[in-house]
This record gives sequence, C-alpha cells and structure tokens, in this order.
Amino acid sequence: MTYPETLYTALASAATGGAAFCALSVFAAAVFHRPCRKWRLSAFCVLLSIAVASFTFLLIFTSFTIEHLQLRSAAVWCAAFSAAGFLCAAFYRILIPAVFAAYIVLSLFTCHIMRVQYPVRRNPVPVSVSDGSFSSGSVTAPLFPDKNGSSCILLDVCTLPPELILPLPRTWYAFHESPAGTAGPPEKGNALRDAAERYASYAAGSVTVMYIPVTAGADTAALYMLDFSSVPPVLIRVL
Repeated sequence: MTYPETLYTALASAATGGAAFCALSVFAAAVFHRPCRKWRLSAFCVLLSIAVASFTFLLIFTSFTIEHLQLRSAAVWCAAFSAAGFLCAAFYRILIPAVFAAYIVLSLFTCHIMRVQYPVRRNPVPVSVSDGSFSSGSVTAPLFPDKNGSSCILLDVCTLPPELILPLPRTWYAFHESPAGTAGPPEKGNALRDAAERYASYAAGSVTVMYIPVTAGADTAALYMLDFSSVPPVLIRVL
C-alpha cells in the first residue's frame, strides 16, 4: 500500500475499533440495566464519523479498492489498528497517554536519524563547482558521469516506508559522496544500539540515487543553487 492508503486505513480501522467498544459499552449497559458514561454515545458518534470520512477519502483520493482487503498484509494492518482502537477506548486513561507519548518519541527519534543521515534541507542549497568536484557546506565530493557522459552531482534520495505514519517529510536528501560499494560487516554493540540501527535501516526505506546535471561543465568554476521546489531537483546557476 502507498502512504495515503496506509494513513487512511489506519485512521478508519482505529476509529472503527474505538466505535465498536463504545457501542458494546452502551449496549451492555442497556441490557444489564447498568449506568453508562454519557460520553460513550458521543464518542461512538465522533469515532464513527471519523471512520466513515477516512474510508471515503481512501476510496476517493487513492487507488485502494475493497479487493485490497483480501491481501494478507492489508488485512493484518487493518486488524492491528482496529484492535489498538478497541483497547485504547477500553483503557483510555492508560493507553491513550502512553500511545501519544510513544508516538511523539518515535517521531523525534526518526527525525533525528533522518536529519543525521540525510542532512540536505529542502530549501535552496548553494553548491559551488570547480575542477571536477563540488562543495556544499561541509561536503566536498567529485562529480560523476551519467550514462550520457555529462558531469552530475549525485543525490541519495530516501523515501520513508509507507507504514511509517509520522508527521515528517516523506522524502529526504543527502549528497552522494562516494561510489556505491559493499558495506563492511556491522560492528557489534549492545542490544539497544543494535535495535536503533535496525530501526534506522528500516526507516531509510527505499533509497535511490538521483543524477543532477551540471550545466556549465565539470571544469568550469560556477556557483549554483540546488532548487528542490521542482521534481526532480534542478541546479540553477547564479554566478
């Protein structure tokens, strides 16, 4: 599934699970003649509205169809968020603050990882080119030829996995400073560090290499601005 599909299905499933618990609570209170918290019915209406709206957006703005739910991965994804919504509605005083805190911590940790590994910001970045190499900030690296022989700056482009539903940019950039090679064996460390490294590897998601042509040539000294407002990014000569 794509990121919009995972987002909308997660919202719809979690809201459905929460609404199901609220409905069961109201029904059980009516059957067994026990008092029921007044907000349960209001919560049911709100959660059901969120579920319907999310499912509507899913069908209108994505290519998702009902047949996708027959896929095991999609079924497990929806079931997991439905169970999470059900449990959060049941134990809201404990689980909702805990889940919210964990979500904030995970978002900050992921943002830190991505900023370290892919530090190029999306605003225009100055790049100077001379003698077959380029420099930008603290990075200096050679230019690489593309399949047509043109000198290019290489960008590593990282796209977060669609399952990682975090309030972060989906695409991150880093200058490719050396040709791709075979990485050495990972260093052994403690369990916490190993878990952090595995998560960082997962968060990197899909990494591709993008060629950005240098218009003035590799041996011509020039100053450019790397503009990320277009896709793909382009070099604009300023000097």
